[in-house]
Amino acid sequence: MSSLGRVVQACARCRRQKLKCDATRPCTLCLRANVECQPRQVLGKRKSVTGGHAHTRDNTLPHPLPREPSIAAFSTSEPSERDHQQRHRFDRERRTSEDVVHATSPTEGHQYGANSSVINFARHVARDHDLESPEMGSTIPGDAGEVRETSSAWRLQKIRLPSKDIMIQLVQAYFDRVHWFIFILHPSTFMAKADTVLSKSRWTRRDLPDVVVVLAVAAMGLKCVLHDSSWAGHAQLRDEGIIPETLLADLITETRINVLDVVDAGQIESVQVCLILGTYLIYSGSAHSAWSILSLAISSVYALALHCEVPSDDLDVAAQIRRRTWNHAVIADTFSSMIYGRPTSLDSAFARAQPLHEMDDTVIDGPLGLSGEAVLSSGHRSALSFHILRYKLYSINKHALSTFRLLRLGDVLSEDELESLVESVKEIEHLLAEWRKKLPTYLTMEHYDDGLEHNDPLQPRGSPGTIDEATRKLMLQAIVLQITYDSTVIFVRRPLIEHKVATKPSGSLTSAAYKYRQKSLSVAVDAALRISRLPLAELDNSLALSFLFMHFFTAGVILCIIPPTEPFSARSQESKAGVMRIIRASRVLGSNSKIGKHLDELLTALLSATIQRELNTALDPQTVMLNAEHLAQSSTLQNSDLVLSQTESSQPLIPGELSQDRIDEGLAPSPRDMSGIQDSSEISFSGQQPQQDYHSAMLSQLEDSNFQFDAHLDETFGAFGQVMFNLLPDDPYTPWNWGGSLR
Repeated sequence: MSSLGRVVQACARCRRQKLKCDATRPCTLCLRANVECQPRQVLGKRKSVTGGHAHTRDNTLPHPLPREPSIAAFSTSEPSERDHQQRHRFDRERRTSEDVVHATSPTEGHQYGANSSVINFARHVARDHDLESPEMGSTIPGDAGEVRETSSAWRLQKIRLPSKDIMIQLVQAYFDRVHWFIFILHPSTFMAKADTVLSKSRWTRRDLPDVVVVLAVAAMGLKCVLHDSSWAGHAQLRDEGIIPETLLADLITETRINVLDVVDAGQIESVQVCLILGTYLIYSGSAHSAWSILSLAISSVYALALHCEVPSDDLDVAAQIRRRTWNHAVIADTFSSMIYGRPTSLDSAFARAQPLHEMDDTVIDGPLGLSGEAVLSSGHRSALSFHILRYKLYSINKHALSTFRLLRLGDVLSEDELESLVESVKEIEHLLAEWRKKLPTYLTMEHYDDGLEHNDPLQPRGSPGTIDEATRKLMLQAIVLQITYDSTVIFVRRPLIEHKVATKPSGSLTSAAYKYRQKSLSVAVDAALRISRLPLAELDNSLALSFLFMHFFTAGVILCIIPPTEPFSARSQESKAGVMRIIRASRVLGSNSKIGKHLDELLTALLSATIQRELNTALDPQTVMLNAEHLAQSSTLQNSDLVLSQTESSQPLIPGELSQDRIDEGLAPSPRDMSGIQDSSEISFSGQQPQQDYHSAMLSQLEDSNFQFDAHLDETFGAFGQVMFNLLPDDPYTPWNWGGSLR
């Protein structure tokens, strides 16, 4: 029997967790915890001399962390007969390709009082007092830390899968249409997994996580090709007598049924399944369930310690998949917080990007193996640049969310609160400017212009067949970055637009802050106009289309602020044209999108009400006087323009009664009306600021007279939020209740 005295070299796990290892291999403590016992890798020894005696000290490099329970058992007693039996069972199971799955995760660096569990605390106390301890393979009291036998048979409950060929085509559709947007998998690795899983005649519980993640991926792929008649798989579905809509519903149902079992398996597939399912539910299902599923993804991220970096080869596929999954979890958490109006689930202290490297599914021009930052600085075209820049942009959004929450602004701002808000907005806009400097040319919309002025989101960029697939996906990424950037600009400026100021400006600093606030609406409108011109048609039959629709809605609402405040001006005409572009795009492309349909319904009603309010405002004697005074002082508009803008067209400005000519023109103002207005498409990512303060003086006076330009905005935002995200009516914490504080 081996001695349990002090050993020359403890195993890697006992060394790392400061346990009393024995000399047997596998050691008793690893046996009791049902984990693999691994020797430490010794790089060398360093001699030190103390009191004339030479001592040696091991300089070791921790082995890549094994899959093991977060809290391990330890004991100072001799191995029992039960221990020897466990040792034989352990060796047998390790030889038979692991019939047992352990709920495992890397170990986060110990921070006293911050991340120490009650079991961990007990283990440290027992160790410090050299006491014997019962087995502690659990994480919390009540958890026996038992392993899960996975050799038992397992099968699907609600669905009979189509042929393997169809399932592989659906998985491939995911990588063709979703992978560039949701970056959590590695194509060749996952395709091999799917082929293995779908080739089996029967499954065990060990296969459950792999099977369910394949179902989720196939469901998302089918959602994207459901209404695409060019997808080759439709013919095969018809041959097998499968209705695509029924198959999609069954795939989602089966995935939902097995979510908790996947989470209980304690593998990275649990996070991937929750992220995919939660994203699907946001855009196509129950948004209330989506919030819960995405929250479950974040909990699983922490349970698996994906926020901890594991020492490994940067080019190791498993390590890159782990990092991709973590980074996208941060993006999903921030995005859901923005649309639901709730705090983020991830602690900002941990929400840092993990390094990504160029691999076979991202490289276009450059060599394999470059880090993401090296790719950005090299100028090589790469699909990886988008994901790094997108993460950085969402980090700015996350910072903005935290900043605005900490300010705790009320409905009415004092002068001090206004100054604090302005300084916060300036800081965030500085971060946006720094982000924009890192944007490579191939991820800007200007790079894909063909020399024409593009004002129609239904107009494709470039002739069909002239753009290769790699370039096309880079263009799609450029569109997503553009709309995310512009939506961030609107999001950052919205508090300044939304809040009234309690008193008149007094000091010079307050006066400057007041003027900065007055320009916020103009900046937001410029961003909304850029959004309305993005080529939405390029994203037809892709997951990102619903993502863009959500931001198109916000842009349309922002543009509806202008007509009542600047009736029949050039800026008003331009804003209405932008709303019309958004509505027409939603009608053409959104027939199969829940968000697109609702966007059309609400913005059509809002535009009708806006035009009616514009007319009422223009006919109000006080408004006419204010407008005339402003026009008299303007260097770009003449006094006659107000009359001309109302009389040049005999058609009423109501959406249902617009002539086709006016629709085709996009309600565009005359060249004379536009002479003093800079085309906002020219400042896409150029960093230029608007050259004109669009009637800010008039807006200020209208505010002072309690002009309620937002009378319909709150109802529209609230209706959208309640329908899309199942929010409570008049929920004060949701961004979709925007405008209520203005009244």
